[in-house]
Amino acid sequence: MVDLSVTIENILASFPSTGLKNIRLISLFDRQDTKFVFHIDQLNILLTALSDTCRTLEIQSRRIFEYGNRYFDTPGFTLYLQHHNRLRSRYKVRMRSYPVTGQTFLEIKEKNNRDRTAKARTPLEKITTVIPPEKFDFIRDHAPVEPQTLVHALDIYFSRITLVNTAMTERLTIDFNFRLGYPNPVDVLDTLVIAEIKQPRFSASSRFQKIFREMKTTEMRISKYCLGTLLCYPGIKYNRFKPKLRFFHRLTQNPIYREAVYPYGYYYPV
Repeated sequence: MVDLSVTIENILASFPSTGLKNIRLISLFDRQDTKFVFHIDQLNILLTALSDTCRTLEIQSRRIFEYGNRYFDTPGFTLYLQHHNRLRSRYKVRMRSYPVTGQTFLEIKEKNNRDRTAKARTPLEKITTVIPPEKFDFIRDHAPVEPQTLVHALDIYFSRITLVNTAMTERLTIDFNFRLGYPNPVDVLDTLVIAEIKQPRFSASSRFQKIFREMKTTEMRISKYCLGTLLCYPGIKYNRFKPKLRFFHRLTQNPIYREAVYPYGYYYPV
């Protein structure tokens, strides 16, 4: 796992901070998302460019937070295939833990036919490998899947920085140091960064959007669940994700992406 350099820690320390209470005021459970991917070597450049125009979330004197996602899918990967096959409405079902606050939630994310992301969540006592029966109605209310068919499919852990603009109208999350804990431990995804601008509606004039354009950062629709599934389940359908895996290999020079593109040993330069 890549350790953040002193430079990045110092940059974060220079940001004015805001608390969780203010972040919750712009929770944006119905929002427009724009994602960008880049090498972790560019993270200090991005933060420097943003240091005078936004605030960073701070909780208990921390500005970098650890997250844990546990994803559920059917044995036939119905939800993964919704994303792969580009269905107009597609869903993810996950449990998410927030170690710094001790909170855990069952969450459902929908990407709808207007290309908006809607999220619903309900509190849990703890992360479990099965969905508690008392949460079945919550799932039925928010996703077209029978909760009894869902099984533990994937665990992803990562670090996150959360920034908000000065007007407190949009957020930027920066995720890095990805680790896969289930079904196969993978701890070599430490050079990829996925940043996501979360807006009530898309605005190309936002400071976040302008900085990414100036940096010529690659915009990409990418799901951490889909990426983890590709890397952990060799042989799963992946045709439409192949260009993204090739891009990640070029960006990071990490052979794990090349091996996912050519799971049976056939390799051509990418």
